Amino acid sequence: MKKVHFRRLLPISPPSSVFSIVEDIFLQDSEYLVCDDFGKEWADHISISGNKIQFIHSKYKNVNYSASAFQDIVGQALKNLGNLMPQDFQLASKQAFWDSNYNNDGFQTQIRRLRKGNSIIDFTDRFRSTILEPNHQREVYLALNFISKSGLEIKLQQLRDAEAFAERNEVIQILWFISSFINGCKEAGVDGVYIYCKP
Repeated sequence: MKKVHFRRLLPISPPSSVFSIVEDIFLQDSEYLVCDDFGKEWADHISISGNKIQFIHSKYKNVNYSASAFQDIVGQALKNLGNLMPQDFQLASKQAFWDSNYNNDGFQTQIRRLRKGNSIIDFTDRFRSTILEPNHQREVYLALNFISKSGLEIKLQQLRDAEAFAERNEVIQILWFISSFINGCKEAGVDGVYIYCKP
């Protein structure tokens, strides 16, 4: 069975900070990084490095252990697993969007969607060539602020010990969504499943 890897995401307050943290993490090692947020997005960010294609889905919620927010981000990730292996016409249909500036809730910014790389044409060519490599890897990341790894471990122990706690129902639902996420990725042949959250 595939294992989900939890990584550290520093505590944040404004919603835009999730994107900043994701970019701080992935800009370092990515050869190409594209912001695909809004519209018919495949992920909030798409990274290509070496033989890896990575879809990064981000979610901010100002509530701890929100099962509905976790369901939203898992649903987004699962419905887009097929886009890790797009056909040529799908890549072509995204080029103009990826070659535009980021639009934040109707406000047109000067921020390029191509966050790293030479051009969108190079990015789509690289995407196409990478998925044709027999040993390429596909990874899916969730980046969120409303779950703490250590806090979830404590709540798992409380569930095991049949202790009562306020977020019991939410934690059970989150665990079920994590299991569904892992199984969905496994069935789609995803090589790595990661969650960036609070320590």
